[in-house]
Amino acid sequence: MKNYPVFVTLDWLNNNINNKNLVIIDARSKKLYDINHIINAQHMGIEDVIKINQHGAHLVLDESELNVLFGSRGINSDKTVIIYGNYNDHSMFRIAWTLLYSGHTKVDILDIGITVNDLYSSNSKPDVTETSYVSNINKSSRITTKELKEQIGNVTILDARSLQEYMHGHIPTAISSPFFYGLKSNSFQSSMNLKTMFKEKIIGLDNDIVCYCSHGHRASNLFFQLLHAGYKNVKLYDGSFTDWYGKHFEIE
Repeated sequence: MKNYPVFVTLDWLNNNINNKNLVIIDARSKKLYDINHIINAQHMGIEDVIKINQHGAHLVLDESELNVLFGSRGINSDKTVIIYGNYNDHSMFRIAWTLLYSGHTKVDILDIGITVNDLYSSNSKPDVTETSYVSNINKSSRITTKELKEQIGNVTILDARSLQEYMHGHIPTAISSPFFYGLKSNSFQSSMNLKTMFKEKIIGLDNDIVCYCSHGHRASNLFFQLLHAGYKNVKLYDGSFTDWYGKHFEIE
């Protein structure tokens, strides 16, 4: 697997906008998408890639549901998916993580956050030819509540929520690492800056790392920051604090 995230520029996307092997996903709100969006972009939101359990946790879809969702967007093994949105809105990272979890490795992210005033915009919806999408689940990118409970003390757990949320209760041994510390303006900090930030928390490059927040959305932002900094062994706890607390497990 290549290193993630792979960033593409707006100029690159403009030059490749009509490439038939690109699927462009707008991860902003449906309202903003309907006003205008990058040419050929389809809308996809967090609500499309999650299912909510009895505790209110936002879990990844089942394999068959992922096949239907991504096939309906014309994605298959030949297509590269370009995702754009705003870096303070975690939709594009949760969607990108879901694609990686499903086994799709051709996933890139636009290197700047998009507003409705950017160039190359349209308000028309593209014609989409459905495909037969086949998932190849990448279990190494996800950890379940049961698995995490068994791994307490053996993994480095990072809490992507605010420090105030962390102080009100967190998963045992978790280290506070608010996702927004890794941002600058409307993009990520450099990989070097991110690596320095994580090393200051005494997080080794070879550590097994688990990211969580309330619902797994902010944690997906942190997940990609870690990959951008060169970390390899990173998992998203999509059940996150909502599922942990809902199951009455110990908190600190």
